[in-house]
Amino acid sequence: MSLVKKDLVGRYTGSFLGFFWAILHPVALVGIYYFICSLVFRLSVKTGVYGFFEFLICGLIPWIAFSEGVSRSCMAVVEQSYLVKKVFFPSEVLIPVAVISSAVQLVIGCGIFLIYLFLAKFDVLRFYWWHLLFLPFPFLVQIIFSVGLGWIVGAVNVFWRDVGHILPLFMTVWFYATPIVYPYDLLPEGFKGISQLNPLFCIVESYRWVLLGNGQVDVVHFLYVTVIALALYGFGGFFFGKLKEDFSSVM
Repeated sequence: MSLVKKDLVGRYTGSFLGFFWAILHPVALVGIYYFICSLVFRLSVKTGVYGFFEFLICGLIPWIAFSEGVSRSCMAVVEQSYLVKKVFFPSEVLIPVAVISSAVQLVIGCGIFLIYLFLAKFDVLRFYWWHLLFLPFPFLVQIIFSVGLGWIVGAVNVFWRDVGHILPLFMTVWFYATPIVYPYDLLPEGFKGISQLNPLFCIVESYRWVLLGNGQVDVVHFLYVTVIALALYGFGGFFFGKLKEDFSSVM
C-alpha cells in the first residue's frame, strides 16, 4: 500500500489538475463513446428505466481500470528495474501495485455513479438496493484476474519487449469483443455463446446487475469466471516466480 500511495502521488505530481485527472480521464472517455454510440450510431439498450448513458458507464469504467492495470503491469518490471536489481526486493509486488493503483479510478467512478443513482434514480434504485451489497464481488474478481494476467505479461515483457507493443492492439480487440459500448442483444446468435466465455463479459455484466438491477449473468456463470480468475492468479504467480530469477541478467 505504501508503493500504491507513492505511485499515485508520482503520477499526478507536477500536473495542474493533479489527482483530478483520475476523474477527468474516465469522464472524457464516457462522453466520447456516448456521443459516438448513442447520438451518432443511435444504439439503444433494454435495461428497464435506464438508458444507454447508465449502460455505458457500468461497462466502460471497469474496463478502463482493467485495461490500464494490465498495460501498466506489462511495463512495471522494466520501468522499475532499479528496484528489481536489489537483492531483497520482491519484484512480484510491482504488478499488484500497478493494478490496485489503476483500480482507484474504478472506486472513484463507482462512488460518483452511486451518488448519481441515489440523487437522480432513487425511485428505481429502491427496488433493487440490495444488489449493491454484492459490489465487492466483481471488484475482487477483476483485481484477481488483472493481477494474474499482469504477472504473465509483465514477466514475458522483460525477455521479449515486443509484448509491450502487441498488448495495446490485443486490448483494443478485447475491448470490442466485450459488450461494453454495445448491448449483448446486438451480437449474432453464433457469437453469443462465445462471448460468454470471455471473463470480462461476466465481470462487466456483474457490475450492470449490481448497479442497474439487471445484466446477462447468473451465479453459475460468475462462479465459472471466479475459478478462471483464481486459476490465472495462481498460474501467473508461479510463472512470474520462475522467470524473475533471470530478470537481472537481461536488464
